[in-house]
Amino acid sequence: MNPLKSRDQDLLRKILEELLEKSLKAPGFPMRKGLKSGLVVSVLTKGGETYLQIDRARPGPNENEWNTVLKNWPFDCQGVKPKIQSWQRRFYWSAKWPTSARKTVEETEPCTQTELAGMGGER
Repeated sequence: MNPLKSRDQDLLRKILEELLEKSLKAPGFPMRKGLKSGLVVSVLTKGGETYLQIDRARPGPNENEWNTVLKNWPFDCQGVKPKIQSWQRRFYWSAKWPTSARKTVEETEPCTQTELAGMGGER
């Protein structure tokens, strides 16, 4: 993802807000949206935690894309460090944080393989 134009940032922000809202209404079910770059954004809420994942086949996601998603997330979570994994020719960047604490980046941690599997990632 190159630096986004204002219109694209607004669209990404809206997509992320919708994914989070849908996920909060259906805990335990991952919500996904494919972007025109081929990147797939997934959001899952369960057990008081929010899980964010971006993935794509080659080329896999990159740091700029991860930071762009975080920058446009509905609340401040910049600085969240992802866990980077691959499975069946797809590359996954993921992290989780407490849903209720939404702004406490210090409490974030990467997803485990079991959690990632629940989002359609590594098995």
